[in-house]
Amino acid sequence: GEAVSEDAHHLTEAPAWFDADQFVEGAKGHFISLQKAWDSADLSEVESYCSPELFAEIKAEMKDMKAGDNETVVDTLNAELVDMAIDGEYFIASIRFSGFIQEDSAEGAHAFNEVWHIRRLANDEGTWQVSGIQQGH
Repeated sequence: GEAVSEDAHHLTEAPAWFDADQFVEGAKGHFISLQKAWDSADLSEVESYCSPELFAEIKAEMKDMKAGDNETVVDTLNAELVDMAIDGEYFIASIRFSGFIQEDSAEGAHAFNEVWHIRRLANDEGTWQVSGIQQGH
């Protein structure tokens, strides 16, 4: 998925309407919900969280998946707001998720570290959409 574009204007202060603490807590819940939707191969649920561009990429990855192929267990989940930017008409909040996750019952939990770029129209309208996921940064 796309990260923030080179034309984005990075912010040092959040817009007045943005509650960073509440956003980070909500993002943790969405992370777990998306893992469950992935595991159950629930395309409509995944689509409800993603930008159209990211959903197209994920849908291609999921084309051969069946519900139950994966069983993700989130052992430890940390979330931290690492960037905010205005990119075109969107406000983008970048959250670093890290911790320990188990994706195969035969193997133990392993560390993970990824940044999710979550966007919303900059005028505080519309819904939040995951627009990009960067692994291991």
